[in-house]
Amino acid sequence: MDRKDGPSGYELFPIVELDGRSFVQLSQVVRLIADGACSWVFFENGKKIITTKNLGYYEKILPRPDGTLNNKFFRVHHKHLVNLSYMRKYNKREQVIYLNTNDIIPISQRKSKEFKDLLRSLSLY
Repeated sequence: MDRKDGPSGYELFPIVELDGRSFVQLSQVVRLIADGACSWVFFENGKKIITTKNLGYYEKILPRPDGTLNNKFFRVHHKHLVNLSYMRKYNKREQVIYLNTNDIIPISQRKSKEFKDLLRSLSLY
């Protein structure tokens, strides 16, 4: 699917719901949280929507970091998938990311090295 089909050329993000799909601008999605077989999608305006797909589904379709962090997503924990555009601070000691939305997201020990390697590859660590 070409996600650049929005009215202004913005990338569209599909939210799978029981009665179909809703489409929002990818840049508005801050993070996703796993909730069993479903996921919560959190937006920059503070709203959230539950979707009928699990986090693994979204991890496969969302853009991954490839030289920039602009609207790229990284799974920092088995429950958390984060839009790295919203990252404000990384605290290595506490193993958390602070987002521009004042959310604090834990980084699992298993994902810690991969996350640091990503930041190094972008000259951010």
